[in-house]
Parts: sequence; C-alpha cells; structure tokens
Amino acid sequence: MSRFSELLKGYTDRSGVSVAALSKRCGIDRTTLHKIISGERRPPNEDFVVNLCQILMLSATERDTFLEQYEISLVGDDLYRRRRNVKAMIEKLSEVGEKEYSALKSPFAIGDLPKNGVTNLYLEKHELFRRLYSANVEAFENKSIVRIIAQPDDDFVDFMRYAFGYYKGSEIRHIFCLDNSTGPGGANDYNLELFPRVCELSAMYGNYRPMFYYDRVESHINESSLLPVLAVSDNFMFRAPCDVQSGIISRNQIAVDYSVSQFDKLEKKCYPLIVRADDISGMLGNGRDYHDYLYTIDVQPSFILLATEVGVQNNMNLSQEQKNILLERMKFVQQRYAGREYSNIFTENGLIYFMKTGVISELPERVYNIVPPERRLYALRKMIECSEKGVYDFRLIDGDCAPKNNLRINIGEEGTVHFVMRLRTGLVFLAVSEHSMRIAVEDYVTSLIESGKIYSRERSVSIMKRILSAAERELSGSP
Repeated sequence: MSRFSELLKGYTDRSGVSVAALSKRCGIDRTTLHKIISGERRPPNEDFVVNLCQILMLSATERDTFLEQYEISLVGDDLYRRRRNVKAMIEKLSEVGEKEYSALKSPFAIGDLPKNGVTNLYLEKHELFRRLYSANVEAFENKSIVRIIAQPDDDFVDFMRYAFGYYKGSEIRHIFCLDNSTGPGGANDYNLELFPRVCELSAMYGNYRPMFYYDRVESHINESSLLPVLAVSDNFMFRAPCDVQSGIISRNQIAVDYSVSQFDKLEKKCYPLIVRADDISGMLGNGRDYHDYLYTIDVQPSFILLATEVGVQNNMNLSQEQKNILLERMKFVQQRYAGREYSNIFTENGLIYFMKTGVISELPERVYNIVPPERRLYALRKMIECSEKGVYDFRLIDGDCAPKNNLRINIGEEGTVHFVMRLRTGLVFLAVSEHSMRIAVEDYVTSLIESGKIYSRERSVSIMKRILSAAERELSGSP
C-alpha cells in the first residue's frame, strides 16, 4: 500500500462516509474505489483527487500532503524529488539577478600575510578567512591566476563572494566533484543543489572557470587528504579541511609550486561545467553557430521568431554591425524553427505585461525602443496565426512553474541547457552540457507538459486570443 492509499484510507475512516456513498459522490463504482484505497489501482486523474479533498473535508495542509503523495504515487520518490529539486534550482537561479554584487562589502579587514618562505597555521575561522581574503586581494591586484579545489557549499560560496570583492579581472579556476552515485542523496539531489551556487559565481565573474570531475562525493571527501580544500596563486598557498574551520597559509615557494602542479594534474581530468558569454554581442554570435532548441522557457515569448528586417533597422539601438549579426541570426532561426518540434513557452502575465508596456524582457532595455501599441497587436496576431498554422509552437505555462523575469532557459537538442541571466549589469549567457543536469531539466519540462502545467496549443491559442481582444478594446477605447 502506498502512502497515498494509507492517507486516503485514514481520511475516509475519519469522515465516517462509507465506501459506497463515497463512490457515488466521486462518480466511480465501489469496486474501483476499493482498489484505489487498497493501493491496487491509481486514481484516474488529479481532478478526482482534488474532488476527494473537498468531499473528505481536508484542511489546507492535509490537501497539500495528499496531492503531493498522489504525485509521488505516479512517478516514485526519486523522480518526484528530482523534479522538485529542479523547480527549486530554477527558483534559486531566478533570484541571482536580483542581487547587487557590486554593493557587497567584506566583513573581513585586510590582515597581515606570512612573510616569504613562511607557513602559518590558523585555528580560528574568522582569522583564517581574514588572511585568505588578504591573499586573494594581493593575487587579484597582481593579476595572478587563483586556482581553487573545493566543494561549493554555502559557506564557501559566501566567502568567495566577499573575497572576490577586489576582483580585478584575474582568472579564477575552480575544480570540484560532481556526484555520480544513484539513489537518495546521490547525483540527482547533490548536483542540483550545488549547481545554482556555481551559476551565481559564473554570473558574478567573467573569468571564473568552473570545472568538474565525477566521483562519489562521500568517497571523495573521505578518501581525500586531511586538507582537501586548496586555493593557490603564484605566491601563496592555502589548505584547509572540508569544514574550513582552520587551515594554513604558506608563502613557501616550494609548497606553492607543488600545489600548482597538483592542481594542474587534476585539471587535466576535468570537464568545463559552464561556458559563459556576455552582453548582446555574446548572445547574438554567429547564426550558423546557433543551437537547435527543443524548448525555450521565459516569462515572455521570444520575439526573434516574429521580428522583421524593418523592425530591426528602425527599433534596435545597435551598431550596424550588430544589426547585421542579429538579422543573420533572426533569419536563420526563423527558417530553422518553422514547422519543427520546438516550443516557445511563456507566461500569461508576461504576455499581458508586454501588451500593456511594450517592454521586451529578453533584450536589455538600452538596445531597443519600446514597442508601440500597434506593433504589439501585430506581434500577438502573428503569434496566434503561426500557432494555428503550425509554423511555430507558442505555448503558455503555469506561472508558478516558470522562471522569474530575470531568467531564461533554453534546452537544446545537442544536449546543452542554456541559462540567460538578466543582471543589473547586463545579460550573462551560461551554457551547461553536464549530463545529470541536462537530463533533470529536460525531464522536468516533460513532466510539465504531461501534467498540463505547460498548456496545449489549443488552450494557449484561446488565452492569446482573449488577451488580444482585451488589448484591441483598450487601444480603441471600447469598454
């Protein structure tokens, strides 16, 4: 018997409603309901379960638990947890753009570093971080590469955010382990929890290079040296245990050179986790290098599918060279995606916001002019026409499942997930090809389609028509 069936039996017994009476109110035969209660059969659909919540007079908390157990009964604990973790990961990534990194001030004062040739031991965490902060400042001022081996847990990432406050463009190479185990607490959980932290650092620093290798993380930590956390530049070396409660900082050049060689040896076994591009030029690239996407998920639709040459020339605040690149990509994308199995997915509120304001969230505000009302109507009519003819597949998504306004997700056929992060300082484009991440995100999107959270083409067109009618009435001044 599943946990869902146990709850259903308990709620039914508590209500005092007989199975016969309950089956009549639910509209199914008594035998079928008996099998659902005993766990021999699944409920016919979610609406059936929602109806049961009302009939059995469940509280809001009980209802949430009951619906959650229903979902688990359909896919199993592991898959349900992975999809929940992907949703949490998307929410965390959506928050990255809301942070103002330039305003961060380090809680650490500059501390004296060991003299050349000297190694010092620090047994108090704050004092250790104070000296390491000073070492990073020195390295960045000298444009030295900083090499790091450490698992990006919350404490470490918090320190990195402060330590990089003096970041002057030096290259930061960061190696960590991704989990390749299975089951509870394995790769599906650990890697998804770790990923937003690495994305945050990638968004913050253009020369941050995250690299990974696979192992069982628990084994990796247990089998590593007593001081597995490493940070080394050209003239200092830092080592600490996993909890980073104490550690050593050395200015001994032999120790520094040895640590660099150990880092370089491990780096050869690693894969890049994220490839970053910046600003509008990085996004445009070359049309022929553009990826084939299965899905694009954003708050607003992608207007590049609807753009015209006249619109680009007249309304984009770009150099002519950038306009030419955009036109090349635009034509390439429009031809590539015409009639293909590709879905451009967005929210109802995002579309309404565009119709009211003319703001296009997929582009930095400085590179385009606000779209006038008539062109907004034209764009929405074109979206409806394309969807009905099957030229492009515009779909709406439940707003609770979509990324927030500062994040866009592209899932590519070639096995890459692209995140477009809208920071206050501009756009950042992160390409991720790691296997467990891609599989988890693609499965999550598939589950949204299967559950109806990503609406059907017919339902999406119906909502777009309703929004169009409201916009037409507002423009004409009709009630």
